[in-house]
Amino acid sequence: MIGFGVGTLMRVGSSIVLTRVIPDAPSVYGVMAIVFSVYGGILLFTDIGVSLLLTQNKRGAEPSFRNTAWTAQVLRGVSIWLLAIALSPLFAAAYPDFPGVQQLVIVTALAAVIGGFTSTSAHLFSRNMEVHRLAKLDLIAQLGGTTVTITHALLAPSPWALVSGTLATAATRLVTSHLMSDMRQRFQWDRVAASHLVTMGRWVFLSTALAFACHQADRLLFAKMITVEQLGIYSIAVRLAHAAADVLRRLSGNVVYPILCRAHHSGGDLSAAFFEHRARVVAAASMALTFLCGGGAAVLDLLYEDEFAAGGWILQIFAVYAWIDCCLLTPRLQVVLAKGQPRWSAAANFTKVIAMIALIWIGYNQFGFPGAVAGYALAELPRYAVTLWGCCDVGVSRPGTDLKLMLWFAAVSAGTFFIDQTLAERGYNSLIRCFAAAILPTVVWGRAALQVFMTRKVDSARN
Repeated sequence: MIGFGVGTLMRVGSSIVLTRVIPDAPSVYGVMAIVFSVYGGILLFTDIGVSLLLTQNKRGAEPSFRNTAWTAQVLRGVSIWLLAIALSPLFAAAYPDFPGVQQLVIVTALAAVIGGFTSTSAHLFSRNMEVHRLAKLDLIAQLGGTTVTITHALLAPSPWALVSGTLATAATRLVTSHLMSDMRQRFQWDRVAASHLVTMGRWVFLSTALAFACHQADRLLFAKMITVEQLGIYSIAVRLAHAAADVLRRLSGNVVYPILCRAHHSGGDLSAAFFEHRARVVAAASMALTFLCGGGAAVLDLLYEDEFAAGGWILQIFAVYAWIDCCLLTPRLQVVLAKGQPRWSAAANFTKVIAMIALIWIGYNQFGFPGAVAGYALAELPRYAVTLWGCCDVGVSRPGTDLKLMLWFAAVSAGTFFIDQTLAERGYNSLIRCFAAAILPTVVWGRAALQVFMTRKVDSARN
């Protein structure tokens, strides 16, 4: 977990440096918000479930299975780049106020080609719960990308610094994954493995295609409502909220999900495994996200230039969004995926798309852009409801525990917000406000995290 945390701090630190080095940083980040949304959308639309399959399937560690998955992964990477070339003129025409989008999308998509050749060892680290090796791989890749990004920005500040960093991250991860691998990858096509990939992939494809609308379309939609500078401010605020939850989300995906898969295959108690291991994610994520929800304005004011501090309210709304996703949605989605039922993920994403369209339209018409942002965040709740239904279908329910978590999150966030606003009205600077805003979340959720840790320590001693 420390490795994931360091990697996240590097990403946040890089953005802080770049906003001070690159002239007209809000406009640059606004343009790159469109570029990364287009690229991320193509990635999601072409996801065939390689990672999920290698973790979930009993044969996932076999060489023929891994080589088949790697071959499919390589073909996907090349296809993504060709698709980006074909679609880039359309996005350039759709966003004429965002200069250089076409060229930036084409070059950024080369990261998919590079990433396609990455060794499947990374997926095996997750399958075997070798979190330290996975964190080492990610940390080295992030270090390579951050170094190139900042160096490029210092020598020639422009949006291309972010693109070069993306390519460097993919290249560093490629090389490191093969150095850490236990086998040499080669092109192979095992029909049985391919059939499993198709079975899993058809539902994953539908789910991730819908996930594009759930997680990437906000920037493409909001770009039509606000200026490029405002979109850049929005992008920084959203990135900071997601960074706080990303460490725990990755921990959940790389530790909790493999545990659930093992419990399912061994005939163990899936429900008990879920609630036991989710507690670790919830306590840590809630401590970070209640702090951002209550004190987000102070955090942006402390870390970024004045022009970015205007996005404090966006950070606070997205802290709520990130908490629902990290603490309620993602862990429960992993339950249905561990049971081999990705259809529930597709159904949940479809529900969110419908809810998102309705809530953004209502919010924008009633309250302008802030209403649209709030509508986008609230669309997570219908998605959660469908996911909870799926969990009930596979025998993992207990919705009362989730309701209790929601009430605690709301109460602690409200208390933190009150503390921050009181200090702001009395003229205290952002550093003092941040320290004060961290007290209540640390006391409430830190205590819960300590209890989880002590319980696991006692259980380990008994065993």
